[in-house]
Amino acid sequence: MARVAVFASCTEDEISLGGERIAAPGGPGTYCSLTARRLRAGVDLYTRMGPGGARALLEGEGVTIHGRPAAEAVRFALDVRGGERTLRLLRGGEPIEYSGMGGADGAIVTPVCGEVSAGTLASIKADSEFTLVDPQGFLRRVGEGGAITLAQTAPDLDGVSAIKADMDELAALVGDGGARALAGAGVGHVLVTSGRDISMLSGDREYRLSLPVKDVADTTGVGDIFSAAFCATMLRERDALWAFCFACGAAHAALDTREAGPKKVPARRAIETNAAYFYNTVEFSGA
Repeated sequence: MARVAVFASCTEDEISLGGERIAAPGGPGTYCSLTARRLRAGVDLYTRMGPGGARALLEGEGVTIHGRPAAEAVRFALDVRGGERTLRLLRGGEPIEYSGMGGADGAIVTPVCGEVSAGTLASIKADSEFTLVDPQGFLRRVGEGGAITLAQTAPDLDGVSAIKADMDELAALVGDGGARALAGAGVGHVLVTSGRDISMLSGDREYRLSLPVKDVADTTGVGDIFSAAFCATMLRERDALWAFCFACGAAHAALDTREAGPKKVPARRAIETNAAYFYNTVEFSGA
């Protein structure tokens, strides 16, 4: 069984969706860990968890949680309309400490807003054979009222195996350079999401899929579900195309639940069914 180390915060989210306000545990620590467990990976979650519902949920799914407790939970307010989200940070997190990989086969590094330092990222990369980075938390800056913007900056990506970014994050990382600029910086697999359209640049080949889901409800956590499915499958199968199809399959299955919060994390069978379909429909170009 593959084992994944997840370096990420868990959050308490206040989601405004269709006129309804929903309080739910969230954050990449929650969504990544649950998804990897659904795909039968072992999970070590390295975090600073405050009081709230995430611990019981995660431990009930077999996730091993590491890190000193935080005094308070990270809190976000999310306004979801037509599949688009507006974020406000209500309470930030505490730095996630690094004490080793604990025997994990690979790592997912996805802070929400600065909890993983450059030094911690460097240590993880040095100790991990496969490291997937979601750069959102390295790029975000907090303004008045908790408003989130992206800075034109980049973490040190040398030694990163895979990166998952949306179009805004990609532009913040490399400007107009696009996915090939990240590949040129040494990232092995560049995963880019743009609404329902998803691509992966892996070596000289670019793979493309468009999720067929029509009506999108709550998109919170879908990117984390995508990342975790890619990493868990990559560690198990060592096949980037198959991992890409599993990631797309997991994202589609999550959206298809039309659930809010972590209830959208899909079952393994739904992910596998979608992955098999996408494997036969994926488009590619290049050598």
